[in-house]
Parts: sequence; C-alpha cells; structure tokens
Amino acid sequence: MRILPLLVLGFWVIALCASTAQMPALQPPSPLQTPGPTTTATYPAVSAIAELILTNANILTMDETHPLAQALALRGDSILAVGTNLEIIKYQGKDTVLVDLQGKTVVPGFIDSHQYRIQKRLAVGIPDAGTIIQAAIRQGWTTLDELYVDQALLDQLRELDQLGTLRVRINAYLPFMQYDADGTPLGNWYKAYHQGQLISPHVRVAGLIGFADFDNATILLWKQPDLNAFLLKSQQEGWSTALKTVSTHSLEMILDAYEYVKTVDPKVVDSRGRLEHALFITADQIVRIKQLGLIPVINLNNPGQLVGEAEVDALIAREPKGSYTPLRSLEEAGIRVAEGTGWPSYYVEEPKGAPFGSPMHLIYQAITRVGNLGTQPYPWLLDQTLTAEQALRAMTINSAYAAFEEKSKGSLESGKVADLVILSDNPLSVSPEQINNIQVLVTMIGGRVEWCAPDGTALCNGAMTDPTAARDRFTGDWVAIDPSDSSNMTLRVIHNADIYNVVLVDEQASICGLDTTGKPKYAAELDATGTANGNALSTTVTLVKCLSQPPTFIDRNFTVDYTLQSTADELVDSIQGAVWKRQ
Repeated sequence: MRILPLLVLGFWVIALCASTAQMPALQPPSPLQTPGPTTTATYPAVSAIAELILTNANILTMDETHPLAQALALRGDSILAVGTNLEIIKYQGKDTVLVDLQGKTVVPGFIDSHQYRIQKRLAVGIPDAGTIIQAAIRQGWTTLDELYVDQALLDQLRELDQLGTLRVRINAYLPFMQYDADGTPLGNWYKAYHQGQLISPHVRVAGLIGFADFDNATILLWKQPDLNAFLLKSQQEGWSTALKTVSTHSLEMILDAYEYVKTVDPKVVDSRGRLEHALFITADQIVRIKQLGLIPVINLNNPGQLVGEAEVDALIAREPKGSYTPLRSLEEAGIRVAEGTGWPSYYVEEPKGAPFGSPMHLIYQAITRVGNLGTQPYPWLLDQTLTAEQALRAMTINSAYAAFEEKSKGSLESGKVADLVILSDNPLSVSPEQINNIQVLVTMIGGRVEWCAPDGTALCNGAMTDPTAARDRFTGDWVAIDPSDSSNMTLRVIHNADIYNVVLVDEQASICGLDTTGKPKYAAELDATGTANGNALSTTVTLVKCLSQPPTFIDRNFTVDYTLQSTADELVDSIQGAVWKRQ
C-alpha cells in the first residue's frame, strides 16, 4: 500500500465572507478525532443529527454556566447542542451543512421588551408593516414586545402572520385601560384570551398593560385600594401585568400594591410584574423591587436621548436626588433589568454608526449615555452606566425572563429556539465607539435565515436554507479498492467552509513507515494545507506521527492530488491512482 490508512487533513480553501480580507488571520481548528486503525469510517452515534453546524465562532451564549462556546449545532427550529468544535462535530451527518464563521461573534436573538414599531409605524412615515418588520430584523431583533395591543391590532398581527409578513416573534400586551388623564377602563375584553396563549405562529399573548401615571407623573391614575384589588385579581387569574411608571410616587403605589397582594394571598402565582420605563427609583425602592421579584423594563437609550428635554428636566428637579435611571444600582442589587427602546419615541435618523433603536446603538448608549445625534450626557449621569455585557443581557436573557420565556429563548442552549444573530465583531472586547459600528451580518429566527447583509457570510447564499447548496463537489463519502493489496478503503470528505476534513481508513492498515520511494505509508496523523481549484483538490502534507510503537517521528513533505472526474461521481488520487466512487 502506498497511501495512508488513517488520514486527517485540514486545509483552508476560500474566504467565508467577501469581507474576510479585513478580518485577522485565524488558526484552523484541532483535527477531528479519527477511528482506530482497523475501523471503518462511520457517523457518530448521537441522539440527533444536525442540519447545520456553525464552527470556529465566538459564541456569547448568555448562559451563566457556560458563557462562551466555539460551535453550535441546529436542527429544525431549535438548538441541538453548544460547545467546542470537537464536541459539536459529533452531530454531523452526511447532509449536515457546516459553516466556518472564522471567529465572528454569535449572540442570542435580541428582544425589544418595550416598543410600538408595528402600531406606530406611520409616525416615522412607513405605512407598510412588512417594511418596518424587515428593518427590525436587519438590526438583529428577533422578538418584539408590542405594548398596547388592542383587538384591532391583534387581528392585524394575526393577519400579517397568515400572510407570511410577520417574520419576527411578537409578545402582545393587552391593555385594560386607556392612556389618558382619566385612565379610562377598557372593560374585560382581554379575558377572551389567557396568559401565554399562542394566537398564531408568531403572536403570543404575554400579559396585560396599564398605566400608573399620566402627563409626566403630574397625574396619578389610581387610588391605592383600587390598584391593590386589580393586581390581586389579575394575579389570581394568572396574568402578568406591566405598569408604566415615570415617578417615584407612582412606583411607590405599585410596590405597595404588590406587597398587599403578597400579604393577602401568599400562594398567588409569580407574575413577574413589570415596571415599564421606571425612570425614577430610590435606593429604598430598589430593595423592595428585589424582594418582590419585579422587573424594571428601562430604555437603554435613556437618559441620553432625554438630555435637554424640558419636561424631563422638570421631573429630575422634583424627584429625589440620585433616583434618575439608576441602572448600575439595579444591577448591583441583583435585579434583572430588561431592555426596551420605546421605539419610535424620540426617533431620529442617526447620520453614522448603528441606527437609532438598534441593539448595537443601545449597547453603545448604555455604556456612554450619549443621546441622539451624539448629544453628550450630563456628567453626573455617568455614575450609572452599564457594561456591554450587562446591556447585552438586558436585551437577551433578561428580556426573555420578563416575558416568561427564559426556558425557550434569550440564551444559546440546547433545546432553545434557534434565534440568533451573527455580528461582525465582539461587543464585549471593542471600544464603545467600535460597538456602534458593529454590523449585523445574519439574523436567524427559528433556524431560518431572515436577514443576511449584502457582504455577509456563505449563509447568505442559501447554505442554511438549502443544505445541498453548501455541499461542494468533493463533499461526501467515497469508497475505493487499494490497487496494491485489494483491500477496501473509505474516504470521507467534510467541507467545513474554509476547512476540508478528510478521513481515510484502510482495512489492512497495521504498520508505520516509509515506502521505497520515500513516500509515507500507514500514517496516523498529518497536518495539511491545500487548495481546491475547479475539479482539482491538492494538498501538501507533513507527516508528524505514526502508529508504530514506539512512535516514529519524521519530517517529510509530499503531495496528494484528487481529481474529480467529469461525472462528478469519481475521484482519482495521484499517489496510487485509486478510483474513488461516491457512496
């Protein structure tokens, strides 16, 4: 025999992105583990085979037990497994699509916990719902908590879903009162639905929405006994309630009401009451929020975008000192802070960097508190900034928790929905200014690519939606007869985007050494680099270890060329002329 019974090759072929030339050079992954010298190439015994595997990624999982990962396997609309390259490659089957992300960053799909994109799109001159939905997806949003969804809007959302236009997930919060000076009740119309009800594939009833104050907290909309009674009843019915509050006075009423509920009915279900906006919170109120398990839903673009607003400055003047958007204090108290943009409130067209209300712009604003169009914050506001990681958690796992969805989304873990975003850089390792320039390359919702940047990855070319598109001309299993001893040989070629992994097994493999021509024979492990050009697959290999005992180490280069025949069903190697047929 003149070629190797057990061969592991790794070589770079083409760039994953058109923009790869701008990326730093990356090291190829560790070679795949190979079967023993007398085994045949088989697929791993795992519970399920992945349809798609992303490798060589910088995965920020938002899973506290495993915050970082290298690879991720998907099947259908769910995440199959997350781990290292070697751990995840076990889930590969013959039709699995492999994509090498070359160090790009992967994060969970972003969740906007407080916004009005669809219902208020006309405010920014966009009449078409599909246009506003696509704009959100391009920014990396995969779930939108749509506040104030009345029956008409609920019907519209259901229709958009039926038409295939609603490609983003919607958490609908149903109003039980109007936002006016009287807090006009809307009756019990919402009781036709129930907490967590799936209205259509992308529309879910997530809770109720009401208001504690009006006109920048100059009007309180409740008397304490009425608010106590309403929250007690709604929690007993299983509802999660979101209440808007922009002052410490209205927040005090809400906290008193939840304490009343806890005292009157200790067995009442955990509602994860939401404090929408929560502009002002005192230190004492932070302690009570923690004790009650409530969730502040705070706009990360505040307070920067509110600098210079006369009404807000008047609020700051009359509210307790130090109570304005104390984000860092909330985090230090161990409170889960969810993120909301309030979109389209204070909407502007940012002239550079990430768009208004986009996740990258929000992280930048949470760190710097810079407002719209670069408006600088009051210096004292910098005492309550967040880190990039805290901001990232606020718009992923924390926002999922706020909607009782942390078991299905918000982090990249096995069994959760395949909602994820691929970024051009890592927001946790670059400067705030660079964060604001990070691009969303891919947005995936339920395992389906819903957005690819024009200069994005191979995913943009159909690789993730059509598995056959990612399989190049060499990928697959090949079998041949060894011309020297008539033994059976198996060759498995795996195209991992920028890497080919080739495993060759010969049933007669038993020794290690060199043949008379100086070519290696019966090798165990090799390093390789190479190129693919048309029908030719060419590798230059350095033998580094043999199977003999003790191992013999040599340093000898040789070339193996594989030529694809015109039928695309046969390979011929240059060393011994074996004809490999596709299995």
